[in-house]
Amino acid sequence: MKPTKTGANGDCFWKVIRHSEMYADKALMAEVRDRDGDTCRYCTRPVSWRHRLATIGATYDHVDPNQGNSLENLVIACKSCNSRKGQRTPEQAGMVLVPPGFTVPDESDEDE
Repeated sequence: MKPTKTGANGDCFWKVIRHSEMYADKALMAEVRDRDGDTCRYCTRPVSWRHRLATIGATYDHVDPNQGNSLENLVIACKSCNSRKGQRTPEQAGMVLVPPGFTVPDESDEDE
């Protein structure tokens, strides 16, 4: 199906433009990657930029899909979490957006 000015949500054309502008803004993408590292902000798993089609593949996600490109609205997400979230906010999808730099404690640390 070709993108049209008005898709099922009435905003298909806007999303195509928004993604084009995002990928053209190399400085913004670098800031997002510097802040989030190679970690999904939803499940905290490491993501892979080389294997972007895998479930651990790295993607850029709009936290609020109805907002534009900004450091506050873009996060790194694994393909699995990005697909699960879809065109919803984390709250609507029943997901938690973890703070930048958050890591899951290693279970072996609890024994010490």
